[in-house]
Amino acid sequence: MRVRDVMTTPATTVTAETSIGAASRLMGAEQLTSIVVVDDSRALVGTVELSDLLTHEAEQGADQGVAPAHRVGEVRVRRTACVRCDDEIAVPIDLIRSTTAALLPVVDKDRVVGTLSRDDLLDLLADRDVRADLLAGSACGSAYRG
Repeated sequence: MRVRDVMTTPATTVTAETSIGAASRLMGAEQLTSIVVVDDSRALVGTVELSDLLTHEAEQGADQGVAPAHRVGEVRVRRTACVRCDDEIAVPIDLIRSTTAALLPVVDKDRVVGTLSRDDLLDLLADRDVRADLLAGSACGSAYRG
């Protein structure tokens, strides 16, 4: 089984120029706790956490006495591991187990094409047949770290 078989598409993304308010609303609408940040050509920049966006806005608003309209790029965008759409599913499972990442961007030819979340992988592993196939010996590849 490959990542492309289970990834969420299209990927919900923002750019560094997206306002924090717009990114926060998008994350709320999509029920996301982190979101993928891309450049204008959809190449991966990193991820940003909702908690970081909200903390930044609260700190800036308190300092200025007004609600600021800052951009995602002003918040700590975390460089993150990602996987390729043709990777075996064991690759993101190993990554999620070994990191604190809640969301893995999926890339194809260095462009973000989808995502895999912890919940996606937990749902997959809850499927008895899939779990049996994985335990039967799918080889792990190495993670793409952009």
